[in-house]
Formats: sequence, C-alpha cells, structure tokens
Amino acid sequence: MLNYSYLKKHDCKYDSKVVEQFVVLIKTTKSESAKTKLKRILFIKVGRVIIKNIENFFYLIKDSDRECLHTKDDLISECYMSMELCLKRYNPDFKAFQWFLNKALSRMLFRLADKEYNKNSKIFALPEGFDVRDDQKESDFSTFYMKQLKMTFLERRLVRSKMKGEKVDEFRKNNGNLTTIRYYELLNSVKTKLKPLQDEHNSDFT
Repeated sequence: MLNYSYLKKHDCKYDSKVVEQFVVLIKTTKSESAKTKLKRILFIKVGRVIIKNIENFFYLIKDSDRECLHTKDDLISECYMSMELCLKRYNPDFKAFQWFLNKALSRMLFRLADKEYNKNSKIFALPEGFDVRDDQKESDFSTFYMKQLKMTFLERRLVRSKMKGEKVDEFRKNNGNLTTIRYYELLNSVKTKLKPLQDEHNSDFT
C-alpha cells in the first residue's frame, strides 16, 4: 500500500532519465496490470516531488484558522490521481516530466488549500507580478514561472501545447503554420530556459 510513510521510507534520488523511461513504458504498454505496476514504481521514483509538494501544502495552511481535515495519506491519494492525469496528457518528446508533474501537483494542492482553508484569509497572496490573464485564465503558477524565465509568447504557447499533449503539426498549424525549423528552434529555446529551473528542482530532490 502506497502511503506517506512508505514514500519517506523508500526515499529515491530523483533520476530524470529513469523517470522518462518509465513514462514511455507506461504510455506504450498494452497490459493494464503491467501499467498499474509501472505506475506504482514511477510514483515511488518521483516520491521526493510528491513529499515536497505535500509538505508545501501543510506549510501553506499553517496560519489558517480552519482545522486541517486532510491527512498526508489523503494527499498521497490526490497526488497519485494527479500523476495519472499527467501521464495521459504528457508528451514524452518534451523530456521534462518532473517539471510537468511538479507544476500539476502545486496547482492541484494550491487549489485544494485555497478552497478548503482560504476563506477570507490573506495567506494565499499571489507573488507580485502574477497575472492569470496571460494565455490561460487559470489559477496556477505556470504563467508566473514562464514570465520569470523570460519566455516569449510563442514559447509559452509551446509549453502549454506540450502540457496538453498537442501534436507538433497541430501546434504549427495553430500558430501561423510555423516551419519545422522554427518549431524546433522554439523547442530548443524552451528547453534551454527550463534547464536552470530543472537543475534547481533536482537539487531539491537529491
């Protein structure tokens, strides 16, 4: 049984290459029983990402005047479901599952905290400069992070496209029929800008 204590006990150093391999296996295997086993292993492999986000959740609500009704194991279940959703939407060509999952978990837990424990509290103040009116009216920090990384409008659209699992041809068609060369120039630029953020997260999980 996967729970918070189990993840803490079976702490794994984050290995992006191994994680990406598991993601590909899960998305390509046809056996549902094999998929279930692979997902369980993957969940353990990304355990540090899960633990960090759960700890952030409890830090976020520590000053709330509402009693916390969620246990760490409750949040483990929520995180597992979020990981399954990420696997459905994630495009392995992007090779940044850690970043994709971390953003999805932070968004999900932020919303949960905001809905259940905010209620007229000021403890959930957004960072200065955060604007959800960018290319997506959604309460998460993805737009904020991309602005901090000085991504262009098209680069931000490309990241959103990858997060939705949009195909290359679809993205090119929806963005002025970009040439293949221009598409991969954008993709390489995005990967370069994301690398410092990924390195920072890797250091948190080592």
